Amino acid sequence: MPEVAASAEDSGPDTSVEALGKYHAIAALGSGGMSKVRLAVVLGPAGFHKLVVLKELRANLSSSDQFLPMFLDEARLAARLNHPNVVQTNEVGRSGETYFIAMEYLDGQPLTNVLRRTATTGGLPLGCVLRIVADVCAGLHHAHELRDFDGSPLHVVHRDVSPQNIFITYDGQTKVVDFGVAKADGRAVDTRVGVLKGKIRYMAPEQARGEPVDRRADIFSLGVVLYEMVAVRRLWQGKDLEALQELRAGRIPGSPKEFRPDLPEEVDRICRRALSALPEERFATALDMQRELEECLEGLTQPRVTSRAIGELVSGMFEQERQQIHAIIEQQLRKLERIVSGADSSLHLSIPPLTLGGASISPSSPSQMSAPEFRAWGRTRRTAAMVAAFLFAVLLGASWAVWRSPEKSASPKVEPTAERAPVPAAVAPAPAASTAAPAVESPIPARTVKRRSPEVPVAATPAPPPAPAWSVPRKINIEPSPPPNAAPQPRARALPAIEEDNPLGDRK
Repeated sequence: MPEVAASAEDSGPDTSVEALGKYHAIAALGSGGMSKVRLAVVLGPAGFHKLVVLKELRANLSSSDQFLPMFLDEARLAARLNHPNVVQTNEVGRSGETYFIAMEYLDGQPLTNVLRRTATTGGLPLGCVLRIVADVCAGLHHAHELRDFDGSPLHVVHRDVSPQNIFITYDGQTKVVDFGVAKADGRAVDTRVGVLKGKIRYMAPEQARGEPVDRRADIFSLGVVLYEMVAVRRLWQGKDLEALQELRAGRIPGSPKEFRPDLPEEVDRICRRALSALPEERFATALDMQRELEECLEGLTQPRVTSRAIGELVSGMFEQERQQIHAIIEQQLRKLERIVSGADSSLHLSIPPLTLGGASISPSSPSQMSAPEFRAWGRTRRTAAMVAAFLFAVLLGASWAVWRSPEKSASPKVEPTAERAPVPAAVAPAPAASTAAPAVESPIPARTVKRRSPEVPVAATPAPPPAPAWSVPRKINIEPSPPPNAAPQPRARALPAIEEDNPLGDRK
């Protein structure tokens, strides 16, 4: 943002404020990779103040052949939308090298905050849920029906319908916000086939497969929102890419009545129809879905839900946050007035972040992944798993070999030991081993390995005959040697086959 001096006499940095034309920034609402969002004010005569939200393209992207057309596409589309359930755009402009969109400031909370706050108390009342979703349907239908100046349909698809992009004001209005990744005819930048845009957990199956989408993709996304509001749980419980795999296969979780048995059948039917894997089985338009939701509202025995009731409910939940935000705004406005009027040249207007509310137009962070990238990711994951399994098997085999090695199994054969550590001639004559030959040929139980006396060294060391150091210690001869002509005996205590093939036993 360029800077405007507080007065002609003093233009130092301490008295300057950030401004885009007539808009003076007073707080930061959010930031994304392409843009940043700030709360700004228009100062007028006689204490007139108008709060707006500025969405600004980052200065380093203003000359980009990719991001600037995308931003201008969003601005042109936002300027055309005019409905009570869609955030209003006041102006699209440029100041110096900065492009911006000026939108109405919404005093309230995104639906994601409302759902998080009510999750521990069983969620919102059913009447409020149906009223909010019905209002979202009205806003989406307006966008879907939008036409160009010549009357030709623009075929707008939001592609990012989610609780983050549904805003509830403190007076009970429901607004659809952020058409940043919307699809529409006539845009300067078209999404390539096979590229995913939107939040994975709210995507329609055809959108997850990178196929062309129409308004019914938004209806599926709104069905996910309805499911989560009535079931008070996520539709997809696993990771995003696991959900993406299920979506691409068309496997959608079941009815919300599984988690809320008291849910009316009609509401359950509306939710399941919106979540149909096939677009032709969903509602044809958002208006059709809105009508059925309003019929359910009329059939409820509870008092009729109004916008005022929803506003009172939400403002009661966030009363403390609301007061904090208003206090910050009031403080910033007073500082700005004194700086611009030149009453106090020592003031400096910092830009504090507002994270508790008011971030109605914060740039979302939708996922974007091409279909080839998704397949490559799957191959990479499978290859990594195979490599890890192979390395684990090699390590396990090496451990097994070490455990069964001659040095660990108390085998009485001494020739390799004699080669590694030459035995002095006084104690190494071969005939001296003849008296111990039967013990050498006798099978030794595997568990006798652990009974080897630590006092007896493995390597051959000088020792007086008739018990040379390299002979088998007497301590391990716990079974009598077989007669010379006896049949060979099987190995004692052989490990079970399952342990040889799978050292972890039955833990597969």
